[in-house]
Amino acid sequence: MQKKITLTLIIILVGLLLIAGACKSKTEGDSPEAVYTQAALTAEAILTKRASDSGEEEPTPTSTEMAEATTTPRRATATTRPETEEEPIATATTASGACTLAADFVKDVTIEDGTRLKPGEAFTKTWQLMNAGTCTWGSGYTLFFFSGEQMSAPASVTLTKGIDVAPGTLINVSVDLVAPVEPGEYRGDFKFKDASGKVFGINPNAAGSVYVKIAVVASTPTPTPVPTGTPTVTVDATSGIPAP
Repeated sequence: MQKKITLTLIIILVGLLLIAGACKSKTEGDSPEAVYTQAALTAEAILTKRASDSGEEEPTPTSTEMAEATTTPRRATATTRPETEEEPIATATTASGACTLAADFVKDVTIEDGTRLKPGEAFTKTWQLMNAGTCTWGSGYTLFFFSGEQMSAPASVTLTKGIDVAPGTLINVSVDLVAPVEPGEYRGDFKFKDASGKVFGINPNAAGSVYVKIAVVASTPTPTPVPTGTPTVTVDATSGIPAP
C-alpha cells in the first residue's frame, strides 16, 4: 500500500514538473523532449533516494507507468507546402530586321597602284565597288578618309550620288586628290558610313578599306637643244664681203 501511494505521489510530481517545464519551454525556448527527459530523470532520482533512506528496494516504475507519466499528446506540426520550381519564362525570339553592311572592291577605274605623279599634281581616284551586304545604300551614305596620307581629300564625299544602290549592284566612287609636293610613295585609305554613321568596309568581314597608292617623282628640267649642221653665211651684195 505504501509503495502504491509513493508511486502515485511520484506520478503527480512528474505531472507537475511537466506542466512547469512546458511553461518554461515556452518562455525560454527549451524543446518538449528535453522537458520530458528531465522529468523522468527527476522521478528516478526521487525513487532512488527514498529507497536508500528506508533501506527498502523500491520497485522501479515500469516503462508503461513512466510512459503514462511523461507522455503528452503530440502537437500537430504544421506542414510547409514545398516550394514549386518556377517554370522558365519563354523568351520570344524577335527578329531584329537589321541588314548587313559590306562592300567589295572590284577594280581601279583610274590611278592604279604605283601610278607616278608630279609633285602637287591634281588627280581623281575612282574605284568600282559592289554592294556586298544586304542593306540598300541610299541617301546619307558616304565615303570618308580613314587613315594614311590624305592628299588634300575632303573629309567625306557622297557615296551614292542620290541613287539607291541595291545589294549586288556595282557603282563607281570617285574622290578628288592632290599629290604631295615631296617625292616618295604615298597611300591613303578610305571607308564607308551609312546614314546613321555606322562604319563599314570591304570584305572579309566588312573591315577592310579601299585605298589609293601613288609614287611622287621630281620633275627633271628639259635641256636647251644645241643647233647642229653647217652655219649659214650672209654676203654683202655691194662689197662682196661676208656680213659679220
